[in-house]
Amino acid sequence: MKLICDGAVYQVSCNSDVSIWIEPWASWDARDQWMSLAQANQKRPSPNHKWSPPPDGWLKINTDAAFANGKSTSGIIFKNKNGSLVLAATFAHDCPDATTTECLAILDACNLAKIHNIKKATFLSDCPIAITCINNSPTTSYWTANPVVEKMAFLEHCVYKQIC
Repeated sequence: MKLICDGAVYQVSCNSDVSIWIEPWASWDARDQWMSLAQANQKRPSPNHKWSPPPDGWLKINTDAAFANGKSTSGIIFKNKNGSLVLAATFAHDCPDATTTECLAILDACNLAKIHNIKKATFLSDCPIAITCINNSPTTSYWTANPVVEKMAFLEHCVYKQIC
């Protein structure tokens, strides 16, 4: 792995002990920054979310996506008011950016809802930009996501919400 610090590139090897090979003049600065990042990652508390059921006759649909190097994968989970799994799926796409990836995850969920004749659903995503794109009219800011968002209009009684 490579670590870039103040414009210098350092080779980093991560195994049971973290070792950093760098030129001596920059070793303490890089070490301090590396330790600071490691401590920041360890101190992050896990969010404590409590699942709340959807209203009677509705489903709650959680979506998430990952994006790297023009490829994306989305995961979708449908649950009923009892919290029981109704449907789950994953999809892979070629994709231009992370926002479009998150919108594609929601579109994949919409398509599954349509196939299974689900008319009332709450879609949850951890991507506020995707939810904003869907709930508002298309914008030029996220033009790559607009064609994806426009395909979601067929579900009449759906709610799109951001979760943390």
